[in-house]
Amino acid sequence: MWPFHRKRSACAEPPPSRRVVSFLSPEDIRVLGHLPEEAVLGSLVGDGAVERFQPNPAFIALLHDTIRRVLPLDTGFQRAAAEQGDGWLYVIDLRTPEGPQGNVPPEDIISGFEVNAGKINAEKYYANDKYLAWTRNGVPRLPPSLSGALLQAIKERALPTPARGG
Repeated sequence: MWPFHRKRSACAEPPPSRRVVSFLSPEDIRVLGHLPEEAVLGSLVGDGAVERFQPNPAFIALLHDTIRRVLPLDTGFQRAAAEQGDGWLYVIDLRTPEGPQGNVPPEDIISGFEVNAGKINAEKYYANDKYLAWTRNGVPRLPPSLSGALLQAIKERALPTPARGG
């Protein structure tokens, strides 16, 4: 096959710049040796305005998988379910302006679990499709136990294992 090159038109604009927003610190990335796909919240296109943020489905999927796996076993979450009694117990992004007990906009509600007789029903998990990984209020701020579990899940997926052929 012959190489094919198009001469760039004088009026062609360069593509917009693209930057990513990550859940990992620069030190975490250095230790891992790369930026795993699941650690990227999404990308900023052009001027980087929130309105032009494109979420990364791999990060959102890992976030929900981690919540589904970890929070039903969390003693604080279990205590909140016992106090709730029946209904839904929601996972709120702590970046929300009025705090989790205030008026929470839909984009700051990550998900929820159904609660029956004070017990979390892990099978009834609701992933909020209106949740945004980045808003004018910033990137996700998660409770320490959930943040730690998400960071651990990212690192586990990033490290090569014999099962993955790495």
